[in-house]
Amino acid sequence: RSFAAADALGPCGKHLGYTEDAVTLQTLSPDMDVIKDGRVEGGDFGDSIFASPGQTVTWRVRVYNYPSTRSYVAQNVVLSDTWPANFDFVTATLGYTPTIIAPQRTITWDIGDMPPQSTPLTFLITGSVIVTGGVCAPSTINRTRLTYGCDDDSRDNIFRITHGKNLDFL
Repeated sequence: RSFAAADALGPCGKHLGYTEDAVTLQTLSPDMDVIKDGRVEGGDFGDSIFASPGQTVTWRVRVYNYPSTRSYVAQNVVLSDTWPANFDFVTATLGYTPTIIAPQRTITWDIGDMPPQSTPLTFLITGSVIVTGGVCAPSTINRTRLTYGCDDDSRDNIFRITHGKNLDFL
């Protein structure tokens, strides 16, 4: 007769252990992604936005924790977005109370724990295009960052996903 004892460290330090004749330990982890696109008022969402000064632009940020047989709750999820200098912030999704730091052009949502689900959490950021460096201003990048992980003061358990999209002048 064979006997086995096995243990493993699961998400956020949760101890997994089994003692039986045969065992398979399956680890679970979040399957996170962030997808960002934008549009000018009246247009369709796309990867690049071409806008003129004064036009209204909306960025759409979708946060996923894809469901699968091995997915797990993402803990301490935080979404942040930093808009470019040529974007004048107007409003954003308020379903999760945002923290807005206007001088740094940054908005942050503390989502908390996010279970696996087939429908993403969707956040919208709306503003208008302004001229900051003359008529022929270069394209700029609007950056989004998604972090999640254990709240144990260990940087080893924090995961980051970063996305950037162009805002080009017409």
